[in-house]
Amino acid sequence: MRTLRLVDGAYRDNWLGLDALLALPDAVGQIALRFYLPEREGAPAEKLVTVVHDGFMTCCRVARGQLTEVVVPSSQSRPGVVRVLAEYPEPNIDSRPLGVLLAQAARDGSGSNLPIAFGPERNAEVAVAPELPDFWIVGRIFDRQHYLRALAGEVIHHDPLVHFLAFGRYRGLTPAPGFAAGAREPSAGAAHAALLEEAERLEWLRRARELLSAVGVSGPSIDDEHFSRYVIWLFDPDAYRQTCGLAADATPVELLTRYLAIDYPRGTAPGPLFDAGHYAAELSRLGMCCPAGEPPFRHWLKVGVQRRISPTPLFDAAEYLALNPELKTYPDWLFDHWLRYGIKEGRAFDRNLAFARDRHQLPESGSAEARWDAIRRLSRAPGAATDLHAMRTARRSDAFRGLVEAAAAIDPNVPAVDALTTSMLPPFHDEDYAAFRRVVDALPAEGCDALVLMPFGKLGGADFVAGVLTTTLHESRARTVVLRTDAEDWVRADWFPHEVTSIDISSLLPSQPPRLRQRILYEVIRRLAPRAVFNVNSRLAFDTFVTYGARLRLMTDLYCYYFCADRTPDGREAGYPVWYFAPLLPNLTGALIDTRYLADILTERYALGPEQAAKLHVLYTPAMQQPPARPLVEAQLATAARRRKPVVLWAGRLDRQKRFDIVVDVARAMPDVDFRCWGTAVLDEAPDLSALPANLTLKEPFRNYDELPLADCDGWLYTADWDGMPTILIEIGQMGVPIVATAAGGIPELVDEDTGWPVPVGAPAAVYVEALTSMLANPEERRLRATRLCDRVRSRHTRETYTAGIRAMIGETGDA
Repeated sequence: MRTLRLVDGAYRDNWLGLDALLALPDAVGQIALRFYLPEREGAPAEKLVTVVHDGFMTCCRVARGQLTEVVVPSSQSRPGVVRVLAEYPEPNIDSRPLGVLLAQAARDGSGSNLPIAFGPERNAEVAVAPELPDFWIVGRIFDRQHYLRALAGEVIHHDPLVHFLAFGRYRGLTPAPGFAAGAREPSAGAAHAALLEEAERLEWLRRARELLSAVGVSGPSIDDEHFSRYVIWLFDPDAYRQTCGLAADATPVELLTRYLAIDYPRGTAPGPLFDAGHYAAELSRLGMCCPAGEPPFRHWLKVGVQRRISPTPLFDAAEYLALNPELKTYPDWLFDHWLRYGIKEGRAFDRNLAFARDRHQLPESGSAEARWDAIRRLSRAPGAATDLHAMRTARRSDAFRGLVEAAAAIDPNVPAVDALTTSMLPPFHDEDYAAFRRVVDALPAEGCDALVLMPFGKLGGADFVAGVLTTTLHESRARTVVLRTDAEDWVRADWFPHEVTSIDISSLLPSQPPRLRQRILYEVIRRLAPRAVFNVNSRLAFDTFVTYGARLRLMTDLYCYYFCADRTPDGREAGYPVWYFAPLLPNLTGALIDTRYLADILTERYALGPEQAAKLHVLYTPAMQQPPARPLVEAQLATAARRRKPVVLWAGRLDRQKRFDIVVDVARAMPDVDFRCWGTAVLDEAPDLSALPANLTLKEPFRNYDELPLADCDGWLYTADWDGMPTILIEIGQMGVPIVATAAGGIPELVDEDTGWPVPVGAPAAVYVEALTSMLANPEERRLRATRLCDRVRSRHTRETYTAGIRAMIGETGDA
């Protein structure tokens, strides 16, 4: 046990309030001394505290009602001595009007508290009292005169607050009027928790009274413990928000404030855990009734609590006690125990109901908040609590017992009524329900017309396409929702309309197995009930369509985007067009493809008939940027003479697909040309960059095309072993920049012999050198081809063309 030794000259209250010396036997490192000046009538606005240790003096002012911390370094190997000097007006304890300064110590910056010691003698080894973490709130509600009256003239040699913390609370004394001492707790930790809980209740009650007084509400109804106790426990923020039609972003504190100021004075119940119909039935059973005109909740606070009438059919005291027989000696109302402890402890309260544990739980899913959430959801479900009460009543009935006994006479395997296993009440019996609920809670309540599914929001071309698609749907007056299914990234929110709801569900499903993730997404689609669902590269959506596509096609139109396939290291095709085209096409309304090249490949590979081929829609991706007034090749040619050497630009991932190694070889072969490059490895291991040629510079990826010297260069180089339609070539092309590019995938649809300098796939660096040399040596040809490329992009890769294609595919405006 850790001990604190009082040093000669120390006041007997230790360092709580007066000049004191504190010896810490093994305090090496840092000690955090925390001081708190309680709020009470007559207390000063602040007190000055001086801490002397290791030859250093630290002063601080402790403001009334605020927690102040002083960190003291302790480098001595011998016991450290800390001297704490606090201002105090009177040496006589009984005449001190200003209260006491509370303090606490924590070692090594860990936040763990060193206990406060109390003792009647100086120069004594003092046994450590229980730790008092977070006990500052007691100082806020402590009533000095109330406590002195409770002592009935007993002479004490401590400040009353210190005496209560050290001794009085263990004797059942209370720190303030209205403080419910409650039953003796089984452990010091439980007793301390109960103390803090009751202190917090009184502090909340004080603030609630101030609020209600400000709006003209007062009287005995807010002065008893029933008001604070049951209003706090029974208030349901979500139910109140829904009932009153309040904004979704209103915080629980704001909602409670509104309830206290407006609806509580009217006698409105704080939530569905108070069931007026059930309360009326219970009163009737006892031969009583609620007077006409009196709100049932107000009557329950005055009469029902005193009579111990449960306000909800969810709770039955006899059932609760039968399931928790150790509570037989609990001295108070079992409904109180259920609200205060039973729910957060996960105690069973009904044989007909079991909350299945979330087997793929997030850390907080087993918390008290999660259990309270389940109870509140059950109370909100129309008829659920009443049905549970009816099940409980039926189970106890003689008729049910006779039925079970008759069945047991036929088959001895039928158990007795009391031994029957717990029933399963949907959906709370489902171990996967909690995961589904987390996602549903994040969804808009009103559903949507169009649902866009994407893996994440990064910087890729597919992410941009998702933004263009979403914008088109939104501008077509379709209520659109975006779900990110695989990762939480949302780097380019500016690509999406700010009015459109975008939700990351990946963080809500971090550990669920694939089949459960698919099932949840399927149920989400059913709940949102969109007329059309668009998958833009979401792996989860592809998998879900494989499993549930046949069902989904009966309730919505399914569309999938397909971009270029990938390649394995040994050259085999892989990726979404390979894995997910043939299995999904029968259930798709349409397959969206960004190049004619890929559409032709898929049509030929799978021998599609006319009806199947008609589902393929080639939609050329529009450019992101606004084009310049004139092609940039004009400015490039006008400034070429000022450049010491020709400048060629390159940008891309430093991955196997993009062949940065060719760029390096080309630069080595063309020392009279500067190559300025931007990029980083994303999918593969970063290449060795230690021996780049002197005429090649490599920078981090750019975020905006304005960062590139496009008007002060001589052309663009693009390399790849395979590709679709790179968005970067669309952007560079519409600006009118000359391009040398690998003729991979759909690139020849953009860059051909008329619009640039295409290079065959697999060609060595020498072929690129030849193409670049030809481009740089022919200024007029550069102008012609770059201008044609610019015209091609501006006529085909536009928002207008894309929008027209989407609308033609899904129907006229507003039919999404």
